[in-house]
Amino acid sequence: MFCTGKLYKGEKYIDERHRHRYEVNPAFVPDFETSGMKFIGQDVNGERMEIMELQGHPYFVGVQFHPEYISNPLRPSPPYLGLILASCGKLSYYLSKGCRLSPRQISDDDSSDEEVIAKPKKTSQVLIPQDG
Repeated sequence: MFCTGKLYKGEKYIDERHRHRYEVNPAFVPDFETSGMKFIGQDVNGERMEIMELQGHPYFVGVQFHPEYISNPLRPSPPYLGLILASCGKLSYYLSKGCRLSPRQISDDDSSDEEVIAKPKKTSQVLIPQDG
């Protein structure tokens, strides 16, 4: 499974707000994917590319929806949380723990306290395939 799918805890569908005038032309998707850019999230009709990841990169994720609408300091949206964790070298640890991490574990890996810090709210559907 791709990183974004794990950050959304394996959800098959997520609800996010899409509001863009510019979109990926589906005719070019095979060329992009051949070069390593994978479109892992699409609208339910498979016509609008919503989430992309670049293979071989620790965290190269792009989204067409607005993750800032569901994000706040105590519950960052999964794409933002992934970026923050990747930038401080904690993304692999977070994913290996089933996307559960307490604030103490960020600085102290011996802590036994656990608390969910990322729980997305939903507003419109995006399909995330489970194969990857």
